[in-house]
Amino acid sequence: MMFFDGLEADVEFGKTLQEREFTFQQGTVPLNHGSYGAVARRMQEVQRCFLTEMNAQPDLWFRDSVNKHWDESVRAAARFFNCDSQDIVFVTNATEGINAVLKCYDFKEGETILSTSLTYGAVALTCRDVAAQNRVIKSEVLEIRFPIESDEAVLRQYEEYLQNHPKTRIVVIDHITSPSAVLLPVKKLAKICHKHGALVLVDGAHAPGHVPLDLEDLCVDFYTGNFHKWLFTPRGCAVLYVNRKHHDWIKPLVTSHSADGSLGEQFRQAGTRDHVPFVCAKYALEFCDRIGGMDRIMSYCSELAAEAQEYLAQLFQTDKPALPRDMEAPNMKLVQLPEIYPPLRKEQFQDFFMDFWRKTNIQTVAFELQGKAYLRVSPCIYNYMEEYRLLGQSVLEYIKKLNNSQ
Repeated sequence: MMFFDGLEADVEFGKTLQEREFTFQQGTVPLNHGSYGAVARRMQEVQRCFLTEMNAQPDLWFRDSVNKHWDESVRAAARFFNCDSQDIVFVTNATEGINAVLKCYDFKEGETILSTSLTYGAVALTCRDVAAQNRVIKSEVLEIRFPIESDEAVLRQYEEYLQNHPKTRIVVIDHITSPSAVLLPVKKLAKICHKHGALVLVDGAHAPGHVPLDLEDLCVDFYTGNFHKWLFTPRGCAVLYVNRKHHDWIKPLVTSHSADGSLGEQFRQAGTRDHVPFVCAKYALEFCDRIGGMDRIMSYCSELAAEAQEYLAQLFQTDKPALPRDMEAPNMKLVQLPEIYPPLRKEQFQDFFMDFWRKTNIQTVAFELQGKAYLRVSPCIYNYMEEYRLLGQSVLEYIKKLNNSQ
C-alpha cells in the first residue's frame, strides 16, 4: 500500500502542508486542533482503503482479517509507548478508557476516587457518577488553582491529601489538563500515590504525539490516550494501557463473545463495530515518521504555540496563566481574553465562540477558568503564524462590537 509516496522528511510545515496534506473547507481557519484533531489526507486514504476491504467482504473482515490488522496496530502502538503489546488495547477515546477502569474496579465501602479541579469535564462526571451508582464510595476533588508555584507545590498537595485520606483507591491524573493546558508531573505523582496504596489512572487524552511517552518509565497502573488528536488518525482511536497485574479484572464496557479471552481479545471483539480507526493507528505513526518524526513535529508545534501565545497576550494586553515553564503543555497555551461587558457566565462560552466562528470562519475555543475568560491556543503542523495574527485582530474586533452592543 503506497499511501505515503511523495512525502518527504523535510516537507514544509504550515500553509504548504495544510494545502497539500489536509482537507479543510476552503476559507476555514482551523485553530482548534486540541478539541477534535485533524485527519490528514493520507490517513483518510488509509481509512477509505480499509473501509472498502471491510464492506467488500464483511464476514471475512470480522471473522478473520481484522485480527491481523488489529494485532499489527497494537504492536506498533506498543513500540510507540514502550510497553508490552499484551498490555495495550484500543478504545474509541480516552473517556471510554477511563470509564472501563473506574466501572470495573471493586471498590469497598468508604473508599474514594480522587480527581482535581482541572480534570476534564466528562471524566469528572464519570468519577461522580461511579461514586453515586456505587453508593458507598466517594468522589473527591483536589483543588489546583493558579498561580501554580512549582511542580513541588502540586506534589505536596497530593502528599498531604493522601496522608489524610488513606482510603483513596484510585487517583485520576490528567497528563495534560484540558482545556486548561497544564502538564502534570505524572511519574512523580505516581510514586506518591503508590506509596499511599492508591492506583494511578492517567488520562493522557492529549499526550500521544504531544509529549514523549514511555509507559515503562512512568510506572502507572493504567494509561489512556487518543491517537485522533495529535497523531492524525480517523476519530474514534485511542489506547488503554493496563499494567499486567490488573488484567484479571479489567473488562471492556461491552461484554461479548470473547469475555473469557485475553485482555486484547475482549477489547477487540466488543460487539460489531468499526475497527478501521484502530487499524489506522499503525499507519498514523508511519505518516509521522515520513514527515520528519515526532521530534520535528513536536518542535514545530511547541514553538508556534509559544509564539502565538506571546503575540496574543501582547495584543490583548492581558495575562497568561501563572505556572512554571516545565508545567506548560508544549502545544497548548492559554491567553486571557480582553474584558467582555457584561462578563460571560460559564454556560455562555460555547455560544460565544460558536458565534465568533460563524462570523469569521475562524475555529477556536474560549472558556472560563477560575473566574477568568481564556482563549486556548493549540496549533498543529498545518498552522502558521499569519493565522494567529488574523485570530487576534478578529477577536479584538468581535469583542469591541459585542461590548458596544450592550
